[in-house]
Amino acid sequence: MVAQNDCYVGHFELSVNVVLIPRQPAKNLGVTEFVNPNDHDKSIQEVIVDLTDGGVDYSFECIGNVSVMRAALECCHKGWGTSVIVGVAASGQEICTSPFQLVTGRVWKGTAFGGFKSRSQVPWLVEKYMKKASDVNTSPYCYQS
Repeated sequence: MVAQNDCYVGHFELSVNVVLIPRQPAKNLGVTEFVNPNDHDKSIQEVIVDLTDGGVDYSFECIGNVSVMRAALECCHKGWGTSVIVGVAASGQEICTSPFQLVTGRVWKGTAFGGFKSRSQVPWLVEKYMKKASDVNTSPYCYQS
């Protein structure tokens, strides 16, 4: 999984991105399709639903933009799609959507530390990384826009 500037949409291996960043690191992790919302007349959620024949199984919002959070939910497949909010919105901002989006079976949830328990598991993960026990190499995938 790669979290790019705007939103990573899983299962279909689709990256939604406005900023033109290097694509090869994402391709190395399995992303096969790149979509720039500025290249379409429809909303990005409509584009993704059309492109994936009904919506994605999973979407991840990674920048803390409440409009992108809503779009990430609304591009999920009705009945089973799950949208995970990773990004932190500015203080005082609120997210909203039609209740229909949730009643139809979509799931909207947030995560901190990728689900790791901060006190017990993050130190373990750092130790494992420092001992090179993990083959995770983050350097090609970390860049600022």
